[in-house]
Amino acid sequence: MSRYHFIDAHRADYPVRRLCQVLLVTPSRYYAWCQGQ
Repeated sequence: MSRYHFIDAHRADYPVRRLCQVLLVTPSRYYAWCQGQ
């Protein structure tokens, strides 16, 4: 499971910003990944 998939799976339970901090991903990179899905 990629970091982006993990964030996507847990974003209902935790803030995306916090998940990104923990996983060392920028929120903008995560949202860009979401747009490409």
